Amino acid sequence: MIEMRALTKILLTGLLVAPLSLLAQVADETPAVSKDKLVRQIELDTLRLNHRFQSASVQHRVHSQRMLWFAVGNVALGTAGYFWSQEAWGTSSGSFHLKKDWTGDGLAQNDELSHLIIAYNFSYILQPVYQWLGFSPSKSMTFSTMHTAVATTLIEYPIDAHNPLQGFGTSDLIANYVGCGLALGQYHLPALRNFGLKISFKQAPWVANSHGVAGTAKEFDNEIMWLTFRPVHKRIDFIHFGLGYSTNHFQPSVEREYYLGVGTSIPDAVNIVSPKVARWISPLRMVYLELHRRLK
Repeated sequence: MIEMRALTKILLTGLLVAPLSLLAQVADETPAVSKDKLVRQIELDTLRLNHRFQSASVQHRVHSQRMLWFAVGNVALGTAGYFWSQEAWGTSSGSFHLKKDWTGDGLAQNDELSHLIIAYNFSYILQPVYQWLGFSPSKSMTFSTMHTAVATTLIEYPIDAHNPLQGFGTSDLIANYVGCGLALGQYHLPALRNFGLKISFKQAPWVANSHGVAGTAKEFDNEIMWLTFRPVHKRIDFIHFGLGYSTNHFQPSVEREYYLGVGTSIPDAVNIVSPKVARWISPLRMVYLELHRRLK
């Protein structure tokens, strides 16, 4: 037990520092003169301006001091996240085992959709962090997607795989990768940028969930997973129309629920008044503030 938990901590810490090795590899490919200061990159970026796309040559510099802070933050958050996961979902103290997560968990694929949506959104959430380190927008999106993929993999193995209450979920892992792939693909395909994947709650999660996240069938019932579309017209592009999916376990057998919704997110609403503030709170875009109607 002790060895497995220690291994889990080491692997999780390694995951969160892993992006640094990637950055170091980029730095190693540059002349020695520039290593002590900055790693310089020049590439052709696609910049989005007023719903149009134009090409511009932009110079990017990777900041070594920020990389150090990035490493410290990853280790700190990773350690805290590990102990929180043990409290929320049980300890990783058992032997490796699989779980029948697609049909055997009784959640009617609500869990897989939550994995997909979280991986998709975290791929976007981490992109500004890599840009802050000095990478170009396109490279930042690639690195943030890789970061999310590695992080979600380590959650499945070894954390869930050795948790007697969980188990290694193949469909969960596939959903994680699909979410990462959708985010990266959408970033490079302008025609898809008005679509989104979001989540809303029937009740506030800090009221309905014991640890702030879903862990039981009843808690998963509180979540609605959304595919949203934002109109192209700039005057109303803060509005999102959505098609939602949820479940209901208050029936003899699990009941699937489908919804139509209209709403927005806090950053999109704030963007009308202050685009700068909206950028600072952009991670909240994954939460859909909506009015919905259930389809019969």
